[in-house]
Amino acid sequence: MQRQIIRILNPLEGGLISDPPLEGHVGGVADPVDRGVSTAGRGRGTGQQTYHQQRQNPQPQDQGPPQQSDRHFTSNNPDFTNLVKGINQGSRLQHASQNWEKLPNTLDRAIDRVSESIRPPLTDDKLSTKIKRAADHFKFAVVHAVREHITDKYASVCRHLASVDDLDFDQAKTIARKQISRSSGRITEERAERLIDTVRSDYMRKKRITSLMAGMWHEIGGEISRAPVAHPPIRHPLKCHQFPPATDLPP
Repeated sequence: MQRQIIRILNPLEGGLISDPPLEGHVGGVADPVDRGVSTAGRGRGTGQQTYHQQRQNPQPQDQGPPQQSDRHFTSNNPDFTNLVKGINQGSRLQHASQNWEKLPNTLDRAIDRVSESIRPPLTDDKLSTKIKRAADHFKFAVVHAVREHITDKYASVCRHLASVDDLDFDQAKTIARKQISRSSGRITEERAERLIDTVRSDYMRKKRITSLMAGMWHEIGGEISRAPVAHPPIRHPLKCHQFPPATDLPP
């Protein structure tokens, strides 16, 4: 009988029966994204938060949901997402524009290697000169095509930013700066800060010009609407029952 009792208790000691999940959690594991807490280091069967969790959620669970973390931000601007996206795109295009003032060195050397590797039979200086000239033309065409693309896209992004509401710009700037620095290892947050400032300056200039032009057109339209309109005199044709005097008839 004593051995049977020991066999029955052994599964309990081995942890086959898990602790009940904590309130507000799924399967006893907190969601680290929604609640801003870490699930690492939680003791089994204690039902208590770790030190990291206590720092993130100082309120006990029976006092309601924890306060929102500082990394979350809620904007009342319906264009906030488009604002962040436009700042991100404009900054990356501005960075690319500065990098493509001339052909990047890696591409320049790669094109030279390709042109130098072209050696048909009986190659002479005349052919080598033509190939080098063709490679130089290709380099120029590539830079021209890329810069034209960057210029067109940057102008489109600035027009879009000038048309949206830039409420909560500072928060949008912070989010875009972190996105840019994470997506490109070559752009630091300080560099991203300067790029964003350039983008803002450009699209704000376009916004002021657009607003000024709209005001001018409104004023011109008002002056035209207030100006008197000169109508030409109305000439009524003879009605069908009217005839010229009889004296005017031929004999």
